[in-house]
Amino acid sequence: MALSRAERCLALLLRLLSRACLALLALLPPPRAGPARAAPRAVPPPRRALLLLPARRLAELLRARQVACVEVVEAYVERIKEVNPLINALVKDRFEEALQEARQVDKLLSEGPGDDCLEEKFPLLGVPITVKEAFSLYGMPNTSGLVNRRNVIATSDATVVSRLKQAGAIPLGVTNCSELCMWYESSNRVYGRTNNPYDLQRIVGGSSGGEGSVLAAACSVVGVGSDIGGSIRMPAFFNGVFGHKPTTGVVPNDGQFPNAHGVRTSYLCTGPMCRYAEDLEPVLRVMAGPGVSKLKLNEKVSLEKIKFHCMDHDGGSIFVSPVDKEILQAQKKVVEHLESDLGVQVQHVEIHKMKYSFQIWSAMMSSKDSEGQLVPPCCMLALLTGSGCVTGGTKIHRPAGGPWEASVASVGADEVAHGDVFSHSPSYRPGADREAGEPQPQWEGQAGEHGEESSGGDGGTAGAGWGAPLPFTPHHRPQAPLPHLHALQFCLYSHLQCPGPAGDTVPAGAGQ
Repeated sequence: MALSRAERCLALLLRLLSRACLALLALLPPPRAGPARAAPRAVPPPRRALLLLPARRLAELLRARQVACVEVVEAYVERIKEVNPLINALVKDRFEEALQEARQVDKLLSEGPGDDCLEEKFPLLGVPITVKEAFSLYGMPNTSGLVNRRNVIATSDATVVSRLKQAGAIPLGVTNCSELCMWYESSNRVYGRTNNPYDLQRIVGGSSGGEGSVLAAACSVVGVGSDIGGSIRMPAFFNGVFGHKPTTGVVPNDGQFPNAHGVRTSYLCTGPMCRYAEDLEPVLRVMAGPGVSKLKLNEKVSLEKIKFHCMDHDGGSIFVSPVDKEILQAQKKVVEHLESDLGVQVQHVEIHKMKYSFQIWSAMMSSKDSEGQLVPPCCMLALLTGSGCVTGGTKIHRPAGGPWEASVASVGADEVAHGDVFSHSPSYRPGADREAGEPQPQWEGQAGEHGEESSGGDGGTAGAGWGAPLPFTPHHRPQAPLPHLHALQFCLYSHLQCPGPAGDTVPAGAGQ
């Protein structure tokens, strides 16, 4: 429906106001540098060769009795104890249980069943994994960063966790996430903040940021994540690892908090996060269970028959910062590779109304369910007046510090995280939350064969923002006065559910 003249005038006024705000923010002096720190900027590199093997290769070595499962688990436990104090990614461990399960694996292997039998029944036998804390893992906390859930302990396993265990995987513990899994940073009042292993002063993304960090630091090789607006893909982007948001309905979402309701069920997906791309496909098969039949992963894909589209920018939103040249150059190289080496025809498109993608996603997140109720029943007014945002009978708490807290406290509001406020407010239509960094470091990792599902069989989209460029990862900003007025181009596709890049895609930069 066309806008009225009054609505057009209001939109113009808001655009002019936002430009004025950005201009004023640009005039603010940079924060004063604190005293020099002796703390390391990055975690030390892994020294054990076992930590640098894909899950598929680890499973092969274990089945061939070339390495003991206890040795593998001990290597990962040692690594976690070495670097987790720096990154704060694993928030609760189960090392004793994991070692006991490793001994059981070694006992099973010593009894001598054939390798083919073991591979079919236990494709991830003895492989150490980690699980996002929002998922139920028996005996582990399940708070999703909410203070009022700090005493909640899972009494069962989420469906995907159970399937991974049945496939032979050994959970080492649970990893940090953003409060209520609804912010692009992984920080909360229960566990604190998670740091990027390549640069401890940078964020890890959210909401599955603990998984992204623990995988990048070689503290795990496979992780469980969830994604409703980039919560797998942004941590993969920031930490230089690989993540996949599957097609809706392929992997069950049961056993995580919070879960989706109404229209949101078509957006929330559970998926794998891996240090190596070659592990995405076998882990996805396990997580999907019977649902994997929907993907036709065994059918060969002809790239020449797939429609590839390439778009550089979002169409001109004033709330979105320009895409960095390094990312555009990386995207250009992907297009050149597709066309010259693989014979694919890539069509360049400009979708100007894509600039409204975040508003569309935000409207979906604040829409009513089939019973006409907002889920969760939050609005900005309720949060600012102190009535709070309640989800499952639990209040949401905000991080301490900064002018935002002072402004909220001034109107008598309860403790609420500003990320959740803006994410759930029906009236809030933000643009962004990203900023750029320094020159791009060296690449790490090789792509695997895992593009069949992303292509959807007949389409793929290349957009500036896929990959994992550490230099474009924002620094920690503990006292930011306003939500960041930058947006990651990646979000254009994330929020509109467009298909992701298929085939051999590698991170744009994964740290040094």
